[in-house]
Amino acid sequence: MTITVKNLSKSYGSIKALDIDQLTIAPGHAYGLVGANGAGKTTFFKCLTNIITDYSGEIIFDGHNPRKETAILTKMGIVLDDLSVYKDYSARFNIQYFAGLRGHYDAVAAEKLADELGLLAALDRPVKTFSYGMQKKLVLLIALINSAEVLILDEPFRGLDQKSVKWFQDYLREWASAEHTLIISSHVQTDLESLCDTVFMIDQGRLVKTVDLTSVNDQAFRLISTDNDALFADLLASTEVSFDKTATGFKIDINSEQWQTLYPQLGEHAIAITAMSKVSVLDQQEVN
Repeated sequence: MTITVKNLSKSYGSIKALDIDQLTIAPGHAYGLVGANGAGKTTFFKCLTNIITDYSGEIIFDGHNPRKETAILTKMGIVLDDLSVYKDYSARFNIQYFAGLRGHYDAVAAEKLADELGLLAALDRPVKTFSYGMQKKLVLLIALINSAEVLILDEPFRGLDQKSVKWFQDYLREWASAEHTLIISSHVQTDLESLCDTVFMIDQGRLVKTVDLTSVNDQAFRLISTDNDALFADLLASTEVSFDKTATGFKIDINSEQWQTLYPQLGEHAIAITAMSKVSVLDQQEVN
């Protein structure tokens, strides 16, 4: 399902929360959305899913306007960080209820997912007896159960153990590759790097940058420190190696041909590397 956004604007009083001129989200890809708290990420998600409808501009799903044709929303799954379930009722009731709202409840598929997530034995317990992590798994299970064409996930892995995060990452990676559309927001960059092709950076409601992770993932940036940073900087400059000086070292693509040529010369200049750490690909855009 292709999502097209045009002239999307939403304000709260005098504060403009969203101001997006144009954006196209294509099927078969995973997209990340990053920005500081209050940047507009959740408001954008709520506009996409008709939780907020008093915006100006257009959001179109394969030619359908969800404000006029709400049936298109049955093809979407959503997990918002503030989205809750009925905690006085059982997990099984919640799965059946929310799946029913979207037209179909598959009990066998629900139990299979619950088993893989370690929730099967707890399906008939009231959700209020669940830990936060179990509640998060339940909300994610509900989003996955209906074989949606689009998944919108806001901080989906917060509160989950690493084993569960790995399970969801593997599941979503395979799911998104099958002509589905994944849009995910996370403050954990490794979540986005492991799943996404493209990341949109949002600030004060505006899209300020688009990062193509398929290209930067071919690079291998490292933060390098040496025992003689002044001499190292001179050597880098003289050999035209692309780098960015930070307070703690130098950001360098160690897969670049220039670095491969320079590296053997460090010994000749008696320069020792004292530390080398990986730089997140979302930070690589700062490198010249």
